[in-house]
Amino acid sequence: MPCPLVDLFKSIPGIQQIVAYGTTPPPFDVHIPLLSLPHIFGTALETVPAEVPYLAGFRGQESELIQNSKFKIQNLPTPHSPLPTPLKIGIVWSGNPENPYNRTRACPLEMLLSLGDLRNVHLYSLQKEVQPEDLERLRSHPNVKDLRENLTGFVETASLIEQLDLIISVDTAVTHLAGALGKPVWLLLPFAPDWRWMLEREDSPWYPTMRLFRQASYADWVGVIERVREALLEETGGHYPSTITHQPLPLTHLKPQISPSQLLEEVIQYYQNGNLAEAERICRSILQQEPNHVETLNILG
Repeated sequence: MPCPLVDLFKSIPGIQQIVAYGTTPPPFDVHIPLLSLPHIFGTALETVPAEVPYLAGFRGQESELIQNSKFKIQNLPTPHSPLPTPLKIGIVWSGNPENPYNRTRACPLEMLLSLGDLRNVHLYSLQKEVQPEDLERLRSHPNVKDLRENLTGFVETASLIEQLDLIISVDTAVTHLAGALGKPVWLLLPFAPDWRWMLEREDSPWYPTMRLFRQASYADWVGVIERVREALLEETGGHYPSTITHQPLPLTHLKPQISPSQLLEEVIQYYQNGNLAEAERICRSILQQEPNHVETLNILG
């Protein structure tokens, strides 16, 4: 197991011993690759074991952390209001920038920050690595708290997630951690997502508390965030009506971050890997933006 996960998993019932990568394993009789288990057990979508939370054994450590004021989430300052206690939402907008998938899965921070303009909604950044251009955006928004200095490990991150009401994130480890904790998670997905999220559904067989928000076309984060905003108002029964606390950046003024030329690189990767269906989906999405894009038409031909 990767070393960063050892503390999180070591006290889960049913696990006798965890062997971290780079250490010598004990004597064993049988080795089974993890992803072979669904085949061996005959697991189907209807029988995926999805009882959550299944990460709970660490909670003794979590309680100790929360007693430390450093890891105890405080409500952000808010004027006197007859409205309910502020909704605490954790946000993650990007994964590892070295991962090629990050180019399509990362959502512009400005768009997530627009959710902080909803009255009685407080945002808490669970983004571990923050790019320099995003730091000032975080600091300038009155309804956002940066928790980066406390994201020192998975147990510490889990203790912070447990104190929040909802996690809104792109496809990162935080998403899986929150889902395994049974925390409500709204996952923001690109048009061509990772295989495990499948297609044309708003739920996940792996995580019952998760809701999926998919791009309707390539790079359409505007549409995704608009649906998230509407869903927030629905979930709160209208108790969190929009009010502007500072001058936000209109979503309609944010242009897609990915050009057709960049998308073609994705097409070629899928094509070379034999995934012709995904290559075709991306090509047709490019043609929605530029119907006469010659290179795309050539590839489809």
